[in-house]
Amino acid sequence: MNLYASFSCKITKFRPGILAVILVLMAVVEGSAQEILSNEKPPFLWHGKTLSERKETLREGELSRYQDAFQKFPSVGSCVEQDSGNTELENRRFSWSRMLTKEQVNWCLFLTASELQSVGKLTEWFIRNDLKLMELKQDQRSMRHYKHNGSGFSFSVTHGLKGPNSPLGWWSRLIAYGLSISVVTTTDGVPLSVGSTLLIL
Repeated sequence: MNLYASFSCKITKFRPGILAVILVLMAVVEGSAQEILSNEKPPFLWHGKTLSERKETLREGELSRYQDAFQKFPSVGSCVEQDSGNTELENRRFSWSRMLTKEQVNWCLFLTASELQSVGKLTEWFIRNDLKLMELKQDQRSMRHYKHNGSGFSFSVTHGLKGPNSPLGWWSRLIAYGLSISVVTTTDGVPLSVGSTLLIL
């Protein structure tokens, strides 16, 4: 149903001036959601598609959680611990404990991979940040599923959800023993997809 349709039966109850203000405010709200989808920098990708391209297939609440992630972590610098003596991203610690949803983890990992743009640096960064590298393989045939013509790399890493510096909060440790993360990049390290799944007990 069109955003304005549900209000059509009530139009006669408002004076034209009041109605115009209401319609403008509704358009602003609707436009703001579209702006968040289109103004991601860099655009978040899952299987080579932006959220705008996937919005019809997103699960309930998923879009709003990604919107929260974009606002909470506007840059890669907001995803890592502040260290005045260490400006290199490769040496900065991930702010795991501040990431309360999988969408926040996915977004920050995407920003990190976008900034590093190096398979070697990304591999080392995983190890430094409590991520266990389960698999790293180079593949060309499957890259077409990520809208990429050429070869690429597929990372499979896990986080043990142990200790105070763990993502998703204490409740996740009650139902899961880890977080499985998939990252796909080009051979130059440009991210094409980031996704994560809880490993349930």
